[in-house]
Amino acid sequence: MHPVRFLNGAQENGKSTVEITAKTLQGRFLLKPDTHVTSIIIGVIARAKQRFGVEVHAHVALR
Repeated sequence: MHPVRFLNGAQENGKSTVEITAKTLQGRFLLKPDTHVTSIIIGVIARAKQRFGVEVHAHVALR
């Protein structure tokens, strides 16, 4: 996993904007575009939001 990258000039009131990227093992096509995979991705984001109190500005899932 890559280290968290802070975007320039994004820190405000002790908060920072970060960009997080991840990819599948060896760049394999393991996530087919369907509603089940989409619901899993949204569930993971929602869980992170609940556990860590993050604010999600946008998300993109590409294959």
